[in-house]
Amino acid sequence: MFNTKICFFPDYPARRYIPMFAVIVSLKAAGGAPQLVDAKKKIKIEGSKEFRVVKDHVYKMLKDKIKGSLFLYVSSAHISPSLDQTLSTLALSFGRQTAKALILDVTYCINEAWG
Repeated sequence: MFNTKICFFPDYPARRYIPMFAVIVSLKAAGGAPQLVDAKKKIKIEGSKEFRVVKDHVYKMLKDKIKGSLFLYVSSAHISPSLDQTLSTLALSFGRQTAKALILDVTYCINEAWG
């Protein structure tokens, strides 16, 4: 599959071993949310980072265009993961795999789109 390192986190109760690799996050707007610039629609983030990093990135890019809430959904499953989930876990569960990378599709919107 991928060349990965395994990192041990003794105080991480649910998953003690987290694979360490980069995840490409592909961002897409939905429900009238402002579009990102093409150069910023795909970002590469370390797999051990939390989903919160993606939300912070989108807020930072759209800070002048949104005033209220921001909702993030993962892939075609339209689930909204908790912000403390690691990107590697989400990418392995809901992402798609190419020959060289794991890609996690994230849809963002300013109104709640899917339950």
